[in-house]
Amino acid sequence: MNEIYQLSTFHVSEMPIYIPRQGDIIDIANPFSHITSNHKAVVKMSEDGKPEKIISVMKPTYEIVSNQEVLDQTFDMLEAMGIKYENDRQHTNITDSRMQAALRLPDYSFNDKTGSEIQYQMRIHNSYDGTERVRLIFGFIRMVCSNGLVVNHLGETIFRKHTKNVQEDIEIPKAINTAFAKVDELKEKLDTMNEKIVSMALLEKTVSALGVRNAQEAGLGDFSQKRNGESEFKIDDSLLKVSQYTLLNMLTYQISHNIDMKMRYAYQQKIAKTFQL
Repeated sequence: MNEIYQLSTFHVSEMPIYIPRQGDIIDIANPFSHITSNHKAVVKMSEDGKPEKIISVMKPTYEIVSNQEVLDQTFDMLEAMGIKYENDRQHTNITDSRMQAALRLPDYSFNDKTGSEIQYQMRIHNSYDGTERVRLIFGFIRMVCSNGLVVNHLGETIFRKHTKNVQEDIEIPKAINTAFAKVDELKEKLDTMNEKIVSMALLEKTVSALGVRNAQEAGLGDFSQKRNGESEFKIDDSLLKVSQYTLLNMLTYQISHNIDMKMRYAYQQKIAKTFQL
């Protein structure tokens, strides 16, 4: 069984929330002992069908779209289109409330100007607490160092709220074909970045996106002591001699290897926006 599928596909159910009319005791059989809340609980169920854990409390308009439903449809469509996929555990974050699964697509790749292989990546997102819509997000992985990055305007992102059946909105073949058709555009963008030298303005935007602690760990500079005793972050001027692509790889390495798993996607988005990817 696919590892991502195994981690993501536990059973969830909706349950009503009861509020006691008096005291703390509720007798479900006695309607006078309680009132029903206008919210409902999303509950993780055990294998034998018993409530195991409350995942979230949601409004009545919320409808569960299960991870299994999303993954089944995505995997079936990839297989029907003859597209091979491999789990990317380094960029996958799965909890009871949220699924941020990442797949590598090895047949869709190219080499950058340094000769490194770039593989397409597809991310599948969903949640049971309202923090994620159903989304497919495309990006890439630089295989030599397993650095990953989402690509906002070169790929296709599909959004769907938890208010309809998942089958109604997600057009997976269209999304995949749109993303793959832009492989030359992505390659040209990265090659152009390899020829452009970093500016101080870009470095400042990068530090702002990463935060000074992450920027320090990524090698963008260090803290220096001011006369008043306070410290300030000073950007390393030597970076003004490197290419934008070199800087991008420094940042994606920091994100993919040193930042906490649950925060990696958020930082990938920030860097993609900084570099207009």
